[in-house]
Amino acid sequence: MDARTRHSEDEDDGEDDGETALRSGRELLADGDRDAAEGRFEEAFGLGAAGAPWRIAHVYLDAGDARTAAWMRRAAASLSRPGGITVDADTLPITTGRVEDFEYPEGQVWCVAVTDCDPLAAATALRAAEPALGQATEDGRVPSAEEIASAPYYANRVWIDEAALTVGLDAKDAAMPMLARVVLTVLVEELRRAGVTRARLYTPAGARPRP
Repeated sequence: MDARTRHSEDEDDGEDDGETALRSGRELLADGDRDAAEGRFEEAFGLGAAGAPWRIAHVYLDAGDARTAAWMRRAAASLSRPGGITVDADTLPITTGRVEDFEYPEGQVWCVAVTDCDPLAAATALRAAEPALGQATEDGRVPSAEEIASAPYYANRVWIDEAALTVGLDAKDAAMPMLARVVLTVLVEELRRAGVTRARLYTPAGARPRP
């Protein structure tokens, strides 16, 4: 067995352990043991379980737990590549509300802006991304035209502002971390196809709900 084979097997073992930790965290959260669940989720993230921060954000959202917002921040930041295309942690943020001592997930801000790059290339990327963004679903897919009629929820409308280099989605302000994942992934991919090697994605402060 050569070194590359051993390295590959070690990675597979880590991913398997990560999946086990993520599953355990989900079960602990369902049982109401939030602190133990968070420990297992941290373990899953550290072990590199596929898509861990996005999936953890989704699990917390389903549980009505405000920790989904913090994991959404980590998920967005995980797409950043230092010296290349970066994604601010507060991009497509999940917002929270509070009733007395109880904090809960409230919604999500569906606006992304692109800056720090060639504006013509960025505008080209946004136009190219529009069809996929219009079909991206809440479970994190871009279904084919044939599948779209039976697909889960997707944005009612997508609009591109080429002058401001922003894209917005009418997703009823609902929190959907897996939809956010595909939105950001598509935007990053299209920027690269347009020849953009350095850029910054973020959600403008003006797009956020006022306190």
